[in-house]
Amino acid sequence: MQKKDKNSLESIGYIKEIPKNADINDYEKINIKNKNGITNTLYRRIEKLQEFDKITDFNNSWRIFNDHLN
Repeated sequence: MQKKDKNSLESIGYIKEIPKNADINDYEKINIKNKNGITNTLYRRIEKLQEFDKITDFNNSWRIFNDHLN
């Protein structure tokens, strides 16, 4: 792997090995092939978004709908 590629991928959170006792399902992986044909696998933790806006929050949407009926 070229040094330039390594630095740019590491800067966005890719690592060479998953930490010990970590769940592999919490990581996405990417395979990078260098000029010699050797494939390297890099991992990055999947970010789980917990944000809910007013549209996806069904309880809030249902309350607003009922308020408009009256």
